[in-house]
Amino acid sequence: MTLGQPTATSYEDALITLKALLNNGHQAMFAGGCVRDRLLGIRPADFDIATSAKPNDTMTLFASLGYRVIPTGFDHGTVTVVTPSGSVEITTLRCDVKTDGRHAVVDFDGATFESDAARRDFTINAMFEDVHSTVHDFFNGLSDLKTKTLKFVGAPAERIREDYLRILRFFRFWARFGFTPDAVALQAITVEAAGLAHVSQERITSELWGTWSGVYACDALKGMEGCHVTKLVCPESVPINHSLSLILRDTSMVTMTIRPWLVLALCLGILQGKRWTEDDVHKFSRRLRMSEKDARTLMDVFYGWDLLPKLTRDISDALDLAEHLEHHGQGRDFLEFYAQIWAFLAKHSRDQNLQEAVAWLVTADQTFGERRKMPLPVTGRDIMEIHPSLAGSRIGDAMALTRKSFRNGHWRTRQEGLNFLRNQKF
Repeated sequence: MTLGQPTATSYEDALITLKALLNNGHQAMFAGGCVRDRLLGIRPADFDIATSAKPNDTMTLFASLGYRVIPTGFDHGTVTVVTPSGSVEITTLRCDVKTDGRHAVVDFDGATFESDAARRDFTINAMFEDVHSTVHDFFNGLSDLKTKTLKFVGAPAERIREDYLRILRFFRFWARFGFTPDAVALQAITVEAAGLAHVSQERITSELWGTWSGVYACDALKGMEGCHVTKLVCPESVPINHSLSLILRDTSMVTMTIRPWLVLALCLGILQGKRWTEDDVHKFSRRLRMSEKDARTLMDVFYGWDLLPKLTRDISDALDLAEHLEHHGQGRDFLEFYAQIWAFLAKHSRDQNLQEAVAWLVTADQTFGERRKMPLPVTGRDIMEIHPSLAGSRIGDAMALTRKSFRNGHWRTRQEGLNFLRNQKF
């Protein structure tokens, strides 16, 4: 699975949407994550609005105002309004009538902002903000935000049994914010962890990816291990000992582009000498329902790491590796992605040879990388005309040798290439 990044909706567009509901006689406030992020001084990536308006009324209102309106979760009261800067999710105030650990049956009649807050996961996600920027807090979310504490709304076991995915959401938020986890919550997670068997693998993988991406991933992953959750959702992970813990903490310093890949590779034992064959990675990726692109990327991270000790100092080999990875990885940049991952791993392996191998690869591609993007000045037809006795695989071998010579800088122009071919005995 691969998730794209949504366009960040502006506060101004979200506020216009909120006022439209208020001006038409409905109660409405910003809800959940956008309130939390604004209180933390973070620009929200998206905005959610809770309202007394029923889904049909919301759709009719915004359609009449010329907005595109999408019934994204109509049965649960959610419609999406597309503003000029991005989307705003508008959800009718609701109460849970019945839950089964995966899905909820909701009721809109008689629901209030307090009853709506009561069905949310964490206290820091259960606050509302009105049009005057006043925060309405029913479960001490403001206090927990100030003390940097991560707590469930109400009784943790009840919240978990409503949706077992909340167990992994707890660790994802821990990894993102680094807040102190509530001890009662951790106890409930340990007791209820087996309920994750009711959750689809796609939802589990999405939450795991969020945890691996977090600045505080190390603490969250150690918490998962302590609650016996890791063995249920990622049994392939190696134990997080003191040494691995120190390395995982250092992933907080790398870019978001490579952090989840580094954390995952570390958890899979890449520095502990755990061998991952192509088949092993395929099986793991299929189990996690990863996209084909992501599966190939993970495979190439391990492939390149295993290849480093065997690399010759041949420019053509370096350029071929970079080209292969960028093609195989469908656009992931060699220098900014793979080389950065291996540089981090090599540094923490404390293996001087690996560090030098990565540094040489980087230098080779920085200096001569344009050669792998240039078309070869000679063709297979040229080879066959100059060496008519060649046939079958021998033509391919001749082409490979010719490309290698070109990338090593032995010749540059077409005429020089033709001279090279005439001087070869393939």
